[in-house]
Amino acid sequence: MAPNIPIIIKSLFFILILLNIRSFPLAYHVQTLPSIFKIIKKRNDDNKEGKKKDLFHTTEYKSIVLFDDLDSNLHMNNSSYNKLLDYARGQFLAESFANVLWDRSPSILQKSVLTIFNLEIPPFSRYSVHTRILTWDPKWCFLVSYFRLHSNNKITSLGISRFVFKEQNGKTIKPEEIFEAAGYFKNESEEEKEERENRRQKGMKIAEGMNSLERLFDEDFVGDLNLKNNITKVPAKL
Repeated sequence: MAPNIPIIIKSLFFILILLNIRSFPLAYHVQTLPSIFKIIKKRNDDNKEGKKKDLFHTTEYKSIVLFDDLDSNLHMNNSSYNKLLDYARGQFLAESFANVLWDRSPSILQKSVLTIFNLEIPPFSRYSVHTRILTWDPKWCFLVSYFRLHSNNKITSLGISRFVFKEQNGKTIKPEEIFEAAGYFKNESEEEKEERENRRQKGMKIAEGMNSLERLFDEDFVGDLNLKNNITKVPAKL
């Protein structure tokens, strides 16, 4: 049995690596590469004239719950949701605004993410993250992402992301300017404009609740925490 011990140890070590491969150094960056390749591939298609595009279209990011996604309750841990939202947002932006991202190279700065859990995602389950635009205003753009189990087609949770487009000099780019540059308002009828605005306003009623959460930074809520340097504001102003 003694000669077999090194082989067993090597085998266990190899299995351990495979089970946790998505948590290894640079694994996150490797998984963002497909979004970059999509920008390169799609930028020419997005520049074609007369192509009808739906601003509220949905992209689908597929994944599976592996060992390094599990928590002590043996379902997908909360931290994995934010990581998956990163991948899903990257795919959505690459597929939706490839030409703008390529030509203007704007910075995309994330301001906040709100995640709501409804059902657990069990071990080794296959699931998808469906992402689309929720709403926007003159500064912010909001995305909503739904986590859907493949086994029963149920939505288990959702995430709302708020971000801003910035020029390289730091100037804010209005979301509608990005949309228009990406070709989403071409040949739009008055009826379609009205429908788009109705959907924007409907989504904004939800997003306003998310905006109001920033009041938790106010002195009324944090003044009694005795934080070092009396920090009561958002550290980085976007």
